[in-house]
Amino acid sequence: AVEISESDLRAAARQDIGDWFRFEIGPGQPLSAGVLGDRLPVTAYVGIAVWCHFHVDLVGPDTRITGNPEQVPPLAPIVLPEIRQHGYLAYPLVDHVADKTIAILQSYGPERLPSTRYKDLVDLVAIVSQSESEAEAQRVALESQADRRGITLPFAFSVPDRALWEPGYAAEAARSLLQATLTLDEALTVVGGFLTPLLDGSAAGRWDPRNGCWVS
Repeated sequence: AVEISESDLRAAARQDIGDWFRFEIGPGQPLSAGVLGDRLPVTAYVGIAVWCHFHVDLVGPDTRITGNPEQVPPLAPIVLPEIRQHGYLAYPLVDHVADKTIAILQSYGPERLPSTRYKDLVDLVAIVSQSESEAEAQRVALESQADRRGITLPFAFSVPDRALWEPGYAAEAARSLLQATLTLDEALTVVGGFLTPLLDGSAAGRWDPRNGCWVS
């Protein structure tokens, strides 16, 4: 499955579609945290000049999604008469949120070390502050991810080790585009307001990002 996807990706990257770009894909490395799949480094060129570097994650059949892939617009819209831009099919937002939440809650390695996925909390702050979500769809996604990773969901959201997370989150938030919510307590207030009602079963209706509450 992953091998076939990688072969298809490399074949697609070799195509010349007349947009002046070409892509070189390097050797893949296994993904971390027990996820079946590979991360492939990609270099984009315009002519002979390097345009940017990025990576592509190819994940295996153990990945679960509960929502439908979502159509999103181009990241950088441009207006050129000879170029027609297309949007993207993106991983469902409810599954993104569930994946990041469970990555924070779960333990890692044979020593069951606490998560240090600080950037996942930064991402959750950004998502919760800007995006709407249906309570039932989000709850289903959380339960699916928890089942896949073999963890029991708590009744309230928090981080596993404040001594690690206070400096770790602050450093990651300072590197981000967040204009506020730069301390761990601020982040837990924002994200906890979203997640804790889902975890304790009280959330209903739709998340209102402007007012930071569930509205039924």
